[in-house]
Amino acid sequence: MSCKQLIVSLVSLLPFAAMSQPLPDEAVVDLAIVSARIYPLVRSGEGCHAEVEVCNAGDAAVYAVSVTVQCGEMVFEGVHDEPLDPDSTAVIGVECLLVTTDALANMALPVTATTADGRPDVTPSDNVATLMTNVYTDGAGFDVPRGVLMEQFSTELCSNCPARDRLADRVLADYSCPIVRVTHHTAFHYDRFTVGYSEEIYPFFYNSPYVYAPAVMLGRKHYDGMLDSHGGYSPGPVFRLSETNLRRALDDQAAMPNFVSMRINTTVDEAAGELRINVSGRDLLVTSGQVINVFITEDGIRSDSQAGSDTTWTHNHVLREVLTPVWGAPLDVGEDGNYSFDAVWEIKDEITGPHATTPVNLANINVVAFIGNHDAADPNRCEVFNAAVADKVFSSSTGIGDAAVNASVTVDGRSIMVRGDYDTARIYGIGGVLVAELRGMGGDDMTTELNPGLYIIQILADDKPCVQKVIVR
Repeated sequence: MSCKQLIVSLVSLLPFAAMSQPLPDEAVVDLAIVSARIYPLVRSGEGCHAEVEVCNAGDAAVYAVSVTVQCGEMVFEGVHDEPLDPDSTAVIGVECLLVTTDALANMALPVTATTADGRPDVTPSDNVATLMTNVYTDGAGFDVPRGVLMEQFSTELCSNCPARDRLADRVLADYSCPIVRVTHHTAFHYDRFTVGYSEEIYPFFYNSPYVYAPAVMLGRKHYDGMLDSHGGYSPGPVFRLSETNLRRALDDQAAMPNFVSMRINTTVDEAAGELRINVSGRDLLVTSGQVINVFITEDGIRSDSQAGSDTTWTHNHVLREVLTPVWGAPLDVGEDGNYSFDAVWEIKDEITGPHATTPVNLANINVVAFIGNHDAADPNRCEVFNAAVADKVFSSSTGIGDAAVNASVTVDGRSIMVRGDYDTARIYGIGGVLVAELRGMGGDDMTTELNPGLYIIQILADDKPCVQKVIVR
């Protein structure tokens, strides 16, 4: 396929009359814009960077290829100083300064590619494209604060991770905005909680030949001048988890208006063994290309093998499963800005990852959702617009309560077995109906056969309750 066939969008031609090295009289000038990109969300009065890929579809090299981006009466220019050979492409950057007096303005910016020779282009219609972006002023957006997505990279093999996790807890306590945390168990080797999703995405977002932990990214945004673990500047959204880095990113994220409202509703289908999830809200941007991601995370996972900890360590915000495609599902936004997205999680009592099978404590399961932009060609153009979390979704749906699980509860076929020194174990169906009760006899106590479904076990020992949830299949 020639680059001429890659042309993506067309508008009108703008003249450019500067001169450089002349072309042969018989040369055919034929430039074509292949693609044009700009950040989808820009603060008014702040600089932003556009990139335009231009192809030379003519039969001779061209010189000083110029790209202009027009915003009202203002024109911004970028120039490719090297010769552009036939059937080759160049990516030309253009620094823009977009200004609006509106709270939120959806802007269409004409883009034009020309050569400094001034010779007419044989097909001027493909020298042009349109960039779409949203420019906002302070105070734009919903009144409710946006959720800040914070993704950490950590494993049980990372000896520095416990101390940095405690540092993160301390820093986050100073911020009032909602912070939605997810931990990927990858980047510094892997462990039993590593999921395939994390292994697939982390090289993309580190955007470097080396990776490390502890590390973090906020809203999947790239920050210039953010230090990495090697003492250099991070080329991607992931950066070293230090107090200075974290506060800089949090200050920026907390100041961004909320352009996409989000609410998560969950229901349990006991018969099907499914958690049904609906994410809905209103999008003020109403632009194409936004994606939604839905995660299952788990808190309260105890570990006796965490490097860097001399006590039992508790893993929280652990990514367990992803219910959307790796790079997100397209967000279908109506003309009125409203959207609704459904996902289903098959309820499990254990999860098999690439390296191990680990049990699930349903009492500590959360649902995380976030909406943003995704550019498969550039990890630094994948910013998250809003994030939300529904905590302890099974506990909130039963009304029975939640506490740390200290007893041993297992499923044996269609029966539930309780082991340990306890007084009473009451087994409830998901609707809160008592279906069985066991008296602690100091051994292994088992129910009769139960119907398939989700069950809540409330265990009493010395009048102190604890709760666990299991699935009978």
